[in-house]
Amino acid sequence: MGSPLGLLMANAFLCRIEEQLNLPDFYTRYVDDTLTIMPSEVAATDFLNKLNNFHPSLHFTMEIASNNKLPFLGMLLEKNGAQITTRVFRKLTEKGLLLHYQSHVD
Repeated sequence: MGSPLGLLMANAFLCRIEEQLNLPDFYTRYVDDTLTIMPSEVAATDFLNKLNNFHPSLHFTMEIASNNKLPFLGMLLEKNGAQITTRVFRKLTEKGLLLHYQSHVD
């Protein structure tokens, strides 16, 4: 993460872009992580291309749910019928190690 001012400017920049785009019915963003629900993978790829062609300084990537599961912001979103359930997501590289509260780490 950058400085608070940098995050504020990045958020303002993305908000301005979102005002100019035809967004999907479900579109939500937290800082620079975006979650959308698209009708098909083709529609998702088209939207991704539109985002990436909007401004030369932007580069978006896409992750598609696998087996009705999608990691997002430390959560695992899982589609169960018409409902979405969540649980904590830990990467395979997670070792469970924590820093001591008195350590001095930037």
